[in-house]
Amino acid sequence: MRVPENLSWTDAAATPVALFTAHDALVSIGQLRRGDRVLVQAAASGVGIAALQVARELGASVVLGTAGSSEKLVELARFGLTYGIDYRSEHIGERVLALTNGEGVDVIIDMVGAGAAAANLQAAALGARWVQVGRMAGSVAQIDLDLLSKKRLSLIGVTFRTRNIDEFADVVHGAERDLGPALSAGRFAMPVTRVFGLDEADRAQEFMRKNLHLGKIVLLA
Repeated sequence: MRVPENLSWTDAAATPVALFTAHDALVSIGQLRRGDRVLVQAAASGVGIAALQVARELGASVVLGTAGSSEKLVELARFGLTYGIDYRSEHIGERVLALTNGEGVDVIIDMVGAGAAAANLQAAALGARWVQVGRMAGSVAQIDLDLLSKKRLSLIGVTFRTRNIDEFADVVHGAERDLGPALSAGRFAMPVTRVFGLDEADRAQEFMRKNLHLGKIVLLA
């Protein structure tokens, strides 16, 4: 993917993987349509921040997102978050229904995994697409299949690990087609919290484990 002239190498390093993952999950897999309501679980993660912006750029009517601090949720408003939900103090499923007049969301982008399964089921609208991207809170969950069936939900898992080079190229070309203009115009951006030298990789890992960052941490060679 060609680097737009307005991006520094640091910003360019922070952008592609999150952009490709979010576009693939929302558009290719989640079949995002203009006017859809979207829920992004773990919205402060790199893919989460990308998903907020992809949803906004491609016409979602409401973009909800979860994070573990009110400070992060305030920051996420500039990336397209309509309503933030603090999962430490709010019940996600109930809050989503309250914010959508009881209807729920049409697309769920889930980086949390097992810990969010029950909330995702409750938050989903009839016919919603639940795209399972990451498993930060576990990989094995109990799912109410009766509720899954009643709501006629699609639960779809995604990864790049089992795709061949041609399939990955399709992902890249699709993201560039739909979001290249936004990237070049500065409407899509990935925040970089800290830049470490390559010889500081251990310090970068320790900083990441504290989970205080918003967006990306970059190693500079």
